[in-house]
Amino acid sequence: MQAHAIDPERTATTIMKPIVHVERNYHSFAGAQYVLPSDDPERERLALQHSVLKKMFENRIIIPPISFDTADKILDSGTGSGIFLLDLVENKTVPVSVVLQGLDIESRLFPLEDPRVISRGNVHFTVGTVTKLPEDWTNSFALVHQRLLIAALQAHEWVEACSEIYRVLTPGGWVQLGEVGSPKAGVVTEKHLSLLHTLLTAKGLLRDIAIHLPKMLETAGFVGVSVEERKVTLGRLGDKTAWTRGITSWGVQRYENPDSESWRTGLRAV
Repeated sequence: MQAHAIDPERTATTIMKPIVHVERNYHSFAGAQYVLPSDDPERERLALQHSVLKKMFENRIIIPPISFDTADKILDSGTGSGIFLLDLVENKTVPVSVVLQGLDIESRLFPLEDPRVISRGNVHFTVGTVTKLPEDWTNSFALVHQRLLIAALQAHEWVEACSEIYRVLTPGGWVQLGEVGSPKAGVVTEKHLSLLHTLLTAKGLLRDIAIHLPKMLETAGFVGVSVEERKVTLGRLGDKTAWTRGITSWGVQRYENPDSESWRTGLRAV
């Protein structure tokens, strides 16, 4: 039998090698539970995320069949790096006269110096929360866009957010919400999701918000609620053994409104 020498010190070092944590920057908005960072690596992640979502929905970033008027406004709630609004500008998706408004609890990623923002002249960014939008925004926006705030809002805050979005939309306006659904994955990803769910639960965040949103929106007064779903492949591209599958739910929500303001008020009172 052949003997093998073992170096206890080297073995211990290999086994006990600590995880290296990199310092990240986070928001400082009072009372917010948002768990993700706000720094340059996050800006890169948001750009990749936008690209993936856009490809999943056949290069559409505005899903409802909206015909924008020259005086319309669009609100991007939870804008982060403003990547959604920057895409609208770059690809001339809406008329240049349409005012674009970004809102987020943290201003660190606002693209204020981006040439696309500067040259257009009507792209604005505001620090704030969708649970308490400015009072003077009532009846202001033809479209409110918001996506992936699963790691940001508690259950009661989602109710407040739906109500506030309804308030700031113009009669006949649309809200487009995108949230992740229930993934189907392998063992390692399941473990990761279990840890993630523990974190979200500890902060009071609603991890299955995609399921509850349609009902929340109807309660807030929206009608014609519809949902589009897409599947996205996760894992290392090219290695089929590492692929897992997840479902992303993209709720395209609409409320229609006659000219009568009283009808709108009645709908909201349901």
